[in-house]
Amino acid sequence: ERFRKGSNMRQIRLTPSGCQIWHKNVIGSSNDKFAFCSTLAIYVYNLADYSMEKIIAGHESTISAMAWNQQDQNLLATGSIDGNFYIWQVDAEDPFMHVALPDLAVMMNWNPFDVQSLVLVLENGEVRLLNYKQKKLDKLASLGKGNPKLARWHPTTPNKIAVGCNDGVLHIYTLGKSKSVKIPTKHKIPVEDLQWDPLSSNYILVSYKDGSMSLFDTDTEKEMQSFERQGAGVKCILWIKKQPGDFITVSDRIAAIKFWNVSSKAPRKTVKVGASGFKDISILNSVDYPDRMLCAFKSGSVGIYNLITNKMDFMTEPGHTETAFDIKFKPGNSNILASASYDGTVKLWDVASMKNLATLKAGATTLGNASIASSEDREVVYGCSWAPGDDPRIMGVTVRGEVIVWDSEKNRLLNNFQPGYSVPIYRCDWNPH
Repeated sequence: ERFRKGSNMRQIRLTPSGCQIWHKNVIGSSNDKFAFCSTLAIYVYNLADYSMEKIIAGHESTISAMAWNQQDQNLLATGSIDGNFYIWQVDAEDPFMHVALPDLAVMMNWNPFDVQSLVLVLENGEVRLLNYKQKKLDKLASLGKGNPKLARWHPTTPNKIAVGCNDGVLHIYTLGKSKSVKIPTKHKIPVEDLQWDPLSSNYILVSYKDGSMSLFDTDTEKEMQSFERQGAGVKCILWIKKQPGDFITVSDRIAAIKFWNVSSKAPRKTVKVGASGFKDISILNSVDYPDRMLCAFKSGSVGIYNLITNKMDFMTEPGHTETAFDIKFKPGNSNILASASYDGTVKLWDVASMKNLATLKAGATTLGNASIASSEDREVVYGCSWAPGDDPRIMGVTVRGEVIVWDSEKNRLLNNFQPGYSVPIYRCDWNPH
């Protein structure tokens, strides 16, 4: 009776979701907070002590983009794949505006010179301008379904927007002017990222899907500098404001930050960071915590990188980036908990600290290291089961009807077989004898 009423039930541990892997632009910061999105919620952390302050939940479909208003830092905007767009009051954790967009927003940015307006890049190819106070959603451009990828306001020149596209074209718009600038590439390679030079009104740095980068003068429409192509690709680029011409790049394939200057075609140094590739980076919008960068990793971790010490100041545990379907305590050690997830992993947790002990990945095609599996090989893991007693083996079952056995202590794949047809297996249990 006491249990049914909940009198003895209280939360003693929490493992937050990891940063989602489906969409790139799902991190942001204010002067005293930073946030990231899981598939359905926004996790807000305090920069002073890196404690989690709140979880904002309201979307019923996967969040596709997020942007934090830098002029009114109590306002945070999000969009989801069902076309729903919200502006949230962070303190109250409530949405005060909702808009049903024509399609999902793949990226959004607040206007740095206008507290009430944003630019939205939609999957249907439209670039829209939203004024939330006037409740206006104007069309800036229509560039073809799936073509525009990202849009960024110029940080120091008002009303100037750059839009990068999957056809390799860079479009420059100045609000109030009917004519736009169009800068094509030689080989029609998709734009991966772009950043305006904060110390110039017309220079812009662009990275492409093949790992190449170029610096353009948008007034003359000429390429001012090209850089050595990076074999691991260039997922994100950021200018370092303190030193003219300095910028950094990261890749989603390697755990390293590369430091550059526009005067040289090659990076001047490389710093290894973390254990997985990057999803996104952004400079913290904080005067109290300068020279720090917010990083989202493919592992699901989010961290704060110190550009002075070249070290991580903080890193979240690599939580599940998708729904967790099953959890099991280890029979021989109740302090170890396993969780199976849609993200294709079984994660092992220390219950006392909720530290991630290991991540066992489904989809590996050869026996051995259980931490290696490509995104193409990733499988949904519906269930897991420990071997009896102190046996370190753990089993997982997948959407493809496979049974996978790992050695949890050595982090190795021991066996992978299909007992029947290629139909999902949802649960499994180890024979106790």
